[in-house]
Amino acid sequence: MSFFFQNKKKNYLKLFLIVGLLVCWTSISFNPEKLVNIEHFFKNNFTLFELVNLLRGSITLFFFPVIFIIFVNFLKKEHLNKLNLVYFLFLSLFLIQFIAIFLSPNQNFFSYYLFNSFNVIFILILSKSVLSDKEFTFLTTLSFTLLILMFVYFGTLYLIGFFISSGNFYGSWNLISRNEYFDVPRPTGLARTCLIIFIFSTIYSTFNRNYNNFFIFLSILSVTFIYLLSSRTILFIYILYLLFYIFNYCKNINQIFKVFFRYILIPSILIICLVFSKQVFKERIEDKIFSENGSRFNIFQSLRTFPDLKKKEKIDFSTGRIDDWKKIYIENKKTLYGNGAMGDRYLIKQTASNAIFYTYASSGYLGVFIFIIISLISFYFAALTIIKDRNRYDNPNKLASALVIIFLLLRSLLETSYAIFSIDFIIFSLCFANITYMDTHKK
Repeated sequence: MSFFFQNKKKNYLKLFLIVGLLVCWTSISFNPEKLVNIEHFFKNNFTLFELVNLLRGSITLFFFPVIFIIFVNFLKKEHLNKLNLVYFLFLSLFLIQFIAIFLSPNQNFFSYYLFNSFNVIFILILSKSVLSDKEFTFLTTLSFTLLILMFVYFGTLYLIGFFISSGNFYGSWNLISRNEYFDVPRPTGLARTCLIIFIFSTIYSTFNRNYNNFFIFLSILSVTFIYLLSSRTILFIYILYLLFYIFNYCKNINQIFKVFFRYILIPSILIICLVFSKQVFKERIEDKIFSENGSRFNIFQSLRTFPDLKKKEKIDFSTGRIDDWKKIYIENKKTLYGNGAMGDRYLIKQTASNAIFYTYASSGYLGVFIFIIISLISFYFAALTIIKDRNRYDNPNKLASALVIIFLLLRSLLETSYAIFSIDFIIFSLCFANITYMDTHKK
């Protein structure tokens, strides 16, 4: 941390920005409805854990006015450039949602997510201006570390749920989500976290020889969970990334075999051992591991039940998404500016599972136009970075960030992703800052 004291005039601001990012991370998954019913909370649920939970959610609201005042005071003409255009477009998008939420019957407390989003944007714009290259890299390292900790914690919960339940690994969420104080991420959410970790780990292990064994181990562990969680969207993007990695970084057959060994063979062996261990622990092996005729290996049924292509009845591979999108399009009466933050919950009582439809529900056609511009600009900078820096060994952080942006852009087709304050939004915004950062502190 000594590199944070290179410029003594801005030490306090630097530390404030780091603490602010931590505040944003701690507010993830907090339900703002608890702030509305705070009187009920003190009467009925006054426990130490609930108090801490309330503090982690409310502190971001106290942080907002401070960071806003600092941002306005530090805002200069040089900040209004194409490298920060995405952030100012995000500010415009969320400002539309903030106004719209008070012009519709939607719940006003959903504006909480907008304040968190504003905090992230202000922090990153200021950080790009104030922090040196090493200091800014620390922000990414900090976020990456938090992702790893969340992965370890929630991954352990999934493993416990898998062993104590009679269902498959994907369905273990139904058990652990009812028994934890924190909101346990759904399989698609945890799989998202695993793929982000996998991308960073593989790039770090390829370009940065420091802690190489650690990143190899982390990449194997994360890809094992990607297989276990069996999110079809994540599996598809994972395959695309693996092909990209092989094409660009495997120079001979031995390196291709090494990739196959690390990311296909070892995870497969681990999964087989895991499934057999569960059956030994709970039931007779032949009841679950083999099919009814006793000849076909049936291990994938222990992970997730997929639609049966042999059945003649109509199969909905979108898991209801298309019907939800139709409902949003039909139910949204405020087509110009939407219904404010969480507009999908207001219209159809659940997530839109698509960033464009979420934006349409929350900020109308105005928001959709802005969001598409944001996505196109982000894609341009990410693709340009990948083309220029895919073989550079001096800045793997920048390359990994560009690849994660492409991943989140693809994920937004079937999930709300970075359209709302979430892990996706923090990582997306931070990665975009990484690929557009220019060190102004070099002497």
